[in-house]
Amino acid sequence: MLLVLPLIPEPERRFETEFVRPTSGEERKCIVWPDGKTLWCLFSVMVTAGTVAVWETSAAIVTQRYFGWSVWITSLFIGAVFLSSMIGGELVRCLLKRRPSLHELDVTVTGLAMILICSSMLYNYLPSSQGPTRPYEVTYALGSILVMNAANYSRNYSVAMALRSAASVSNEMKDMAVGAQAAFMMTGRSGGALLGMGLAAMPGGANASAGLLTGISGFCLLLLALPKLYSAIRKV
Repeated sequence: MLLVLPLIPEPERRFETEFVRPTSGEERKCIVWPDGKTLWCLFSVMVTAGTVAVWETSAAIVTQRYFGWSVWITSLFIGAVFLSSMIGGELVRCLLKRRPSLHELDVTVTGLAMILICSSMLYNYLPSSQGPTRPYEVTYALGSILVMNAANYSRNYSVAMALRSAASVSNEMKDMAVGAQAAFMMTGRSGGALLGMGLAAMPGGANASAGLLTGISGFCLLLLALPKLYSAIRKV
């Protein structure tokens, strides 16, 4: 299969539109710096990838330190949450196929809002003198599933919007966006893993890591209040 792939012609690029800016004489220069709508999509990729990393690393500590779970049970729990996020992503994809009027931005914004709201289920509202109770464990597990589902499909559609937005401008910007989305995603993952584990290991770490999820998703949504940014992304 690998030997045959180079022989397959590249499919038509639906959104490829060369954008040129005239300069002196016959010289033309292509714009390769991402515009505001592409930058927001890339930032959303970083936020959602960071959300996954923050939750994964913090959950490993919270479930063992606060809940007293074994490593084996914690591993099963984290794996089950990731599996549920994959299934949730497929359900969202099927929903979009049935309702083509829905824009990817609507799905992404809904996912970010879900992270913002459902991260409140990850906080420990009990006094520090009181140990974890079964209702708190159930609430944490349910909140984890909702947050990870939202982060998973929001990241997927943020990547799609970023690449389509860049491809509608020029080939150069499209090529730049391919590398940029990978860089933003890796930055979110590495930064999220570092902060998630570092915060969760501190006293009151469950609330600190949950607060980080609330903060980054809220800030990403707040950026959409910039003039004309939301409408510009919807036109992509």
